[in-house]
Amino acid sequence: MSWSGPYIGLNAGMTGGSFAYSPIEMEALKPNEPQELTQNRIRNSAAGGFFGAQIGYLYQFQNNVVLGAEADFQIGPYLTSGTEREISSETNKRESELAKFKTSYFGTLRARLGYAIGPVLPYVTGGLAFGRTQTMFAEGEPEPGKPASVTSGKTNWGYAVGAGVEYAIAPAWRLKAEYLYTSLSSYQAQGLENVTFKLPTSFNLARIGVNYAFGAPSFQPNSFYPQPAIGEGPPRFDGFSIGINAGIAAGISDVDKLKTEDTQTTQKTERRQASGGLAGFEIGYHYKFANNVVVGAVADYQWTNYGVFSSESEQSAAEAEREKLTIGIPQFGTVRARVGYQFGSFMPYITGGLAYGRATYREAVMPLEAEKVPASNQATKIGYAVGAGIEYALTSQIALKVEYLFVDLGTISAFSSETGRIKAPLDMNIGRVGISYHF
Repeated sequence: MSWSGPYIGLNAGMTGGSFAYSPIEMEALKPNEPQELTQNRIRNSAAGGFFGAQIGYLYQFQNNVVLGAEADFQIGPYLTSGTEREISSETNKRESELAKFKTSYFGTLRARLGYAIGPVLPYVTGGLAFGRTQTMFAEGEPEPGKPASVTSGKTNWGYAVGAGVEYAIAPAWRLKAEYLYTSLSSYQAQGLENVTFKLPTSFNLARIGVNYAFGAPSFQPNSFYPQPAIGEGPPRFDGFSIGINAGIAAGISDVDKLKTEDTQTTQKTERRQASGGLAGFEIGYHYKFANNVVVGAVADYQWTNYGVFSSESEQSAAEAEREKLTIGIPQFGTVRARVGYQFGSFMPYITGGLAYGRATYREAVMPLEAEKVPASNQATKIGYAVGAGIEYALTSQIALKVEYLFVDLGTISAFSSETGRIKAPLDMNIGRVGISYHF
């Protein structure tokens, strides 16, 4: 086959990263005193999902080097939203604050350079990127004469670099998996209290897609592109299998804090975005019935940097203080049943079962005062995982897969002398790709 020619396609995926910014405030600590400058440094984890479309052109040289260009456009929020709500039992006073940063759409215009190995095309890519970033700050009960909310936004340019692999399931139809790192230039954002700051935007992107190549013959039903001579016989999804996988995870964590002091109880809820990458391995066994139904079980284990990260430091002439919150799931695994149906080289499936993992929570204010105890805990948690996916047989024994999982490990609790009893949920949405070998 030849990879040369124009193509169009669709894609979907997930984003993860963080927003970091440094607002400067001028305020008087007491009435009728001179204003003091306070330098803040804030960083919050961010996550999101998206879908979009791409169009491109490739040219394959005689030495199998493939050169081309691609333009894409995606819609879907990549965001962080630090939301705090506080209720006091003594005064029944309710307070709320919102700080939201969002990239509502983005696109790229990139060169692609790859090497064709039959129906497989690994490649590297890089070029221009653009996106719309918006900010919003709001207070539920603003001070007299001050605005309740402030919004700002701008479309900025930057760059995107990454790599991927494309596979021709037929001369005209091609599946792809791709990773991109995207960085957009800073813009001057507006906050409350007449605060301005520069806000850069960058994120990690993992996606899958399908392309249709013009001018190439389409496949007939049940007639897929010839497969490499690795293994013999028709595609197999039964028997024992081993494999590796990698992907990205995203979620939302509502941290509940309850503090009782004398006769007053204060309830506080903080909403944070969580994100991270993951990689791991899996083993499984499946049985194929005569009606092409495939039933089996799979166990996997993953290493991740998934979690919530929030850091805020404040520096003035009088003092320096830093607050840091980290909620993480550094390792987790699942043991799941799978039920699928084989269509030639494809097998869509659903899956569900047990999940377990190691969870951590730490929140501290530094410098740490002697009478204050920081919130810290780590525990092994048990929960559940459900999802769906699709496998495609490259050969009779090697298969690629794309999978979505929702994993819920319950909650993690901690105690702090500053904020009282704390409880945070431990759930995540996972998108990943993998490759497996069937014995």
